[in-house]
Amino acid sequence: MIHVLDTSAVLAHYFNEPGHMVISRLISDPDVVLGISTLTIYELSTRLRQSGIDAQTIQETVRTYAGTVDFVVPVTDEIAAKGAELRAIASNRIAAVDVLIAATAANAGAVLVHRDPHFASLPSGSPVQVVLPDKK
Repeated sequence: MIHVLDTSAVLAHYFNEPGHMVISRLISDPDVVLGISTLTIYELSTRLRQSGIDAQTIQETVRTYAGTVDFVVPVTDEIAAKGAELRAIASNRIAAVDVLIAATAANAGAVLVHRDPHFASLPSGSPVQVVLPDKK
C-alpha cells in the first residue's frame, strides 16, 4: 500500500508527538511504499526554522526524511489540476500547499497520513486518509 505523509505527520514523528509511532511503523513496514511531496520538504524546513532549530540540523533532518521515504513527488501540472479539483469539491477552504499535498496522494492512489483537521472537508476517499491524533 502506498502512503503519502503530510508535513503534519512528519512533524509529529520528528517531535515524538501523538501519532509518531504510526509513522515509525509505516517507515519500518516493508510492505508500505512511503512518499512525500516536495512541498512537505519546504514546509518541514520552514516549520523547523520557526521552532528555532539551527540551519545545519534542518538540512540534516530534511535530508534524512527525504532519504527515508521511497519517493519524493514534485508538483506537476497533473497534481496542480487534481489540487484544483479537490479544492472545488471540498466543503471548506484548504490552503494551497495542503490541497496540493492531498492531490499528490490522490494522484498516486495513496493514503494521505496527517493530523490536520481541515482535510476533513475533503469528501471521503478523496484521498483515503489516516488521521493522526492531535498534538494536544
